[in-house]
Amino acid sequence: MEISYVNSNTNCYIEICMDRESSNRFSYKLSMLEENDIPYVMRPVRIEIDGKLSLRYETGSNYILQRMLLRVKPNAVLLQEFLEQICECAREISKYLVSVNDIVLDPQYILYDMSKKRINLVCLPGYDKNFKEQIKGFLEYMMKKFDYKDRDGVELLYYAYELVLQENMDVISFCDLLGKRQAAKIINTGIRRLIPLNNGALPEINLDPVKTKIVIGRGSQNVDYRILSTKVSRIHAEVICSGGDVYVCDRESTNGTFVNSKRIQANEKRKLALGDTIGFANEEFYVN
Repeated sequence: MEISYVNSNTNCYIEICMDRESSNRFSYKLSMLEENDIPYVMRPVRIEIDGKLSLRYETGSNYILQRMLLRVKPNAVLLQEFLEQICECAREISKYLVSVNDIVLDPQYILYDMSKKRINLVCLPGYDKNFKEQIKGFLEYMMKKFDYKDRDGVELLYYAYELVLQENMDVISFCDLLGKRQAAKIINTGIRRLIPLNNGALPEINLDPVKTKIVIGRGSQNVDYRILSTKVSRIHAEVICSGGDVYVCDRESTNGTFVNSKRIQANEKRKLALGDTIGFANEEFYVN
């Protein structure tokens, strides 16, 4: 089986080529994936051309996790989301008679929907890679990307890694122990910065508790952070730090301010959380 990305004129897909023997052998499992909403698993679409079968998983507006983590360092909240969702998927998938070892945890084939704070996974009948070993590899990958200033996140990362290294630890026990630990641990959700996602030329917006307001806009005057885009208003929005919380407020911009892809009202003050996305017109930022 060969996994790759395919770009058409309008869409991008993860495509998996299967031989006829494999498609016949795993026909029932493929049908289960096509016909059911399995938590965090994308539905494949079968494509047959010249007698060759392939499965396609549309990426849509999702970010490829591997590329996302080139710009966004994972922290405690993001890692907790990933592990909770991977564990829920592992618990539920057996109900559909599909093997947990067929879930693909390679970061280059994991997608992330920022607006829904949700991972989307490929499940490939016949992939058959030990799930526990895949989690180990996933955690080792995260270690290379992690923000080591985030103490809570580092503790979670290495706790999960120590669990997965235990010889007799099965997947469900791993998920149960991790869930109990996370339920007992209050994770620090302090917001430190906004990371640009669309425009590589833009710097990060670093939040300083001393400076309680950052004005965002295209104009050259009365603006603290300038975005040179014709779709961004001269004075577009404000990011406000108050009482340990962070808010965004639209300043009656022409093309809008968005939180998790939903436009907020003019002059509305919306509280932000780690992992949110903010859009100033067409420029999107990740709350980290």
